[in-house]
Amino acid sequence: METIIRRISADARLVGILAILAATVGLSLKAIFIKLAYQVDSSADAITVLALRMLVALPMFMLFHWLYVKRDSPALTVKDYTTLAAMGMVGFYLSALLDYSALQYIPAGLERLVLFLYPTFVVLITWVVKPTEISRRLVMALALSYAGIVVVFVEQAPLMDSATTKGVVMVFGAALVFSFYTVASVDLIRRLGAMRFTVHAMYTATLVIVAHGLYVHGISLLAHPPILYIYIVPMAAFATALPLVLTAAGIKRIGAARASVIGTLGPPMTLFIAWLVLGEHFGPLQLTGGALIVLGVFMLGKR
Repeated sequence: METIIRRISADARLVGILAILAATVGLSLKAIFIKLAYQVDSSADAITVLALRMLVALPMFMLFHWLYVKRDSPALTVKDYTTLAAMGMVGFYLSALLDYSALQYIPAGLERLVLFLYPTFVVLITWVVKPTEISRRLVMALALSYAGIVVVFVEQAPLMDSATTKGVVMVFGAALVFSFYTVASVDLIRRLGAMRFTVHAMYTATLVIVAHGLYVHGISLLAHPPILYIYIVPMAAFATALPLVLTAAGIKRIGAARASVIGTLGPPMTLFIAWLVLGEHFGPLQLTGGALIVLGVFMLGKR
């Protein structure tokens, strides 16, 4: 019996690891799909791509809500709905809009490296909100991550123009907003559950994003060549909705700490795919900087 239990436990861990790996690959493709969407349709701006992505993903969120949120869950209060709406509007809508806008100006690889600083922002914000003693390991992890950013910018400096600078500032803003969203969501997630929290926040975010798109473009928001949807649909499925379920499934089996460590594979994956698909160049300094960022976040995850 003990052998069987160990075997089942090992299989569950393997499934969890594979789920997190699949989710990481999916999230790594997000920036690639966005850049391809901009390439095939010059009329598609950030709010267009974001709104179409959310519209396509919405039925999937509704399906996950039906499948994974328990029917006997406590009813949400008016305060819960208000808080979830605020989280969706500020946390996801604003951070995603900044991120998508940034990709109009900077390469996918650079976007992913800068955006990946958000776990370090979470740690710093949490420390400010709830001051505790900072360990030597934590200081080292933060130092490595920010040293990596410095190395990346040393290589990017000769190429930096006003557009690139604008894009980098936008990504920093997106990472910072998402960090506040992450810290503020902890108590709600513990009380409501990750899936229930996420799908309700996504409902509000989708409503606001689509309303923004219709305000800017009117009904022409939907009038784009079919080739654009070739990238929008897989982005919505494989880089938006499925990673949500896979991450939840993986964390359930191997825990959040191990899942976050596996997630550090994301930036190298994006760099490689961006080089392979988009032909983006990345030099030795960018590779070194990326490795330092990943190592720093890896240390945070291990902790």
